[in-house]
Amino acid sequence: MVSKVVLLGIICGTTGLLEKEAGHYDWKMSFIGSPTVLASSASDATSALVGTTDGYIAKIRAHDGSLVWRKLACQSHLPVYSVAFASDGHYAQVQCSGSETLTVNTQTGFVTATDSYFSEYNYKNSPLTVGETKIYLREGAIIVGEVDGTPKWTREESLSNSTSNVIISLPHASSMSPKTKNLSWLIGDSRPILVSHSKHHQRIVAVDLANSTVLWGSQVDPEISSLSPSAEGVSLMDSAGTTIGSIDPLTGSIKYLRTQSSDDSTTSTYSVSGKRVYSKTWSIELGGDILKVVSPSHTDLGLVPVLVKGDASVVFKYMNPNLVVFVSEGIYLTVLDTVTGYIVHQTFIESADSNAPVHVVLCDNWIVAHYHNKNVPNRYEVIVIDLFDKKEDKGVFPLIFGGDKDLGFSYKSAFELPVDPIAISQQYVFPGGPVTALAVTGTLKGVSPRQLLFATNRGILAIRKDIWLNPRRGGTDKKIHPRLALTADESLPVYAHTLPTTWTDYVSHKHTLDQVHTIKTFPTHLESVSVAVSLGKDIYVCPVYIGNAPYDVLSPFFNYWLLYVSVSIVVVAVTVTSIVAKRTDLNNKWK
Repeated sequence: MVSKVVLLGIICGTTGLLEKEAGHYDWKMSFIGSPTVLASSASDATSALVGTTDGYIAKIRAHDGSLVWRKLACQSHLPVYSVAFASDGHYAQVQCSGSETLTVNTQTGFVTATDSYFSEYNYKNSPLTVGETKIYLREGAIIVGEVDGTPKWTREESLSNSTSNVIISLPHASSMSPKTKNLSWLIGDSRPILVSHSKHHQRIVAVDLANSTVLWGSQVDPEISSLSPSAEGVSLMDSAGTTIGSIDPLTGSIKYLRTQSSDDSTTSTYSVSGKRVYSKTWSIELGGDILKVVSPSHTDLGLVPVLVKGDASVVFKYMNPNLVVFVSEGIYLTVLDTVTGYIVHQTFIESADSNAPVHVVLCDNWIVAHYHNKNVPNRYEVIVIDLFDKKEDKGVFPLIFGGDKDLGFSYKSAFELPVDPIAISQQYVFPGGPVTALAVTGTLKGVSPRQLLFATNRGILAIRKDIWLNPRRGGTDKKIHPRLALTADESLPVYAHTLPTTWTDYVSHKHTLDQVHTIKTFPTHLESVSVAVSLGKDIYVCPVYIGNAPYDVLSPFFNYWLLYVSVSIVVVAVTVTSIVAKRTDLNNKWK
């Protein structure tokens, strides 16, 4: 009993990404941006300043290219035009392509306005000699440091300007030890590789997400505008969405298609143009300009097709793999079946600001959208919509023995799917402020509850979908469909207009993330863990635990010695007490 209590205390004391796990299970690669200016001072032979196309100024070490600091100098995000140093080298004047001129403290990176004169002018774009190292730009998106003509380090700055990203899982080159204290222990046998396409200089770069290694970088045809995963690796797409080639995620070798395949009349496709969505067989007018098209997330992963209520009754989720959400001017959220052209559901968010970004995610049978409330300054809100099928619960026997087409698992055509699901929704005030990216976690079996990841100014915020973003909260309300109302055995939190968040909900730990525009997630071999990849000015990778910690495996940081000692103490205590009890019983019999 004592050992059980000790073990329970050790496990329950684990909360999220602990201090000792930071730097092992998560990692960050910091970038500068597409460089325009290289500058150095005669008084400092150890570092150089780099200006970029989006107004950043950064200091890098000459011997290894590592980043010392990075600051936004040009508030208008115009390119840095020139850099001039003061005679002591402690200050530098940064001139933007516009009329901005600022002073930068080269030791701290502190930026202030200036009108002073700097006599030592030092502006070079390539090459730049700093001490024994020659630094120069290659293809405008790479900074290379050479010593005696041999490259010693490279900064792949094209990764800071990605426009299209895919993650490909490949087999690991070698097996990982179960006690490996890094991200490989969580990822398992798969080897996730991020393939990123940069908007500057048409460059594609691959990064091994397990160990943050840049595998390769390749220049590609200017026609390429996006990437897509395929059986051959990664497909290269043009602006029209046509595949024009493929690239190997391991080697970077490119194969361009010389001839395009003919159109297949059996394949249903849809296109978006202005206010109209159309395919080969149907056309729909949405009534406003189409702002965004959102495809479903994690369609290749497992899912639970039913909702089991507290009284053991079952409600079937509306599972339609052909759904797409269109965000149109208004703001209207239109859920459309892209095969049949049926509008499955449409919601008008009256308070949403059409001039502010709207972030939407579609997964399983629900939609979550984040938007700015135009009626209240600095107020941001979240709406969640769940879709359920109208099929009746017929008990467990049809599930066990099959033969019931109404269960919804044997549809052979999209035209057989129902188009009138039960829709329930709820709105919440989002306390985290503006959001720049939105994503959802995923696991292999889909058993673990999903979490929504919001990229905010403070970091990546994780919120449980099944608890806090559940429209069934406060299900006794008459507006909730009676079949979906809460039962006495269910313990969902009572509805509150504001989502509760704490600092422990931020999975980015103590890292500061800048200009996050995309969050990608992928599963691991553990059902309790999903890995999130944040892309922006930096790349940040971290695990997202479903709960406080991985519940299906002991962490490599688990205190085995304390467990061994506690078990040994229990064994010794049981042995000693058994001997004492036997002697006491024997002595009592002799009395």
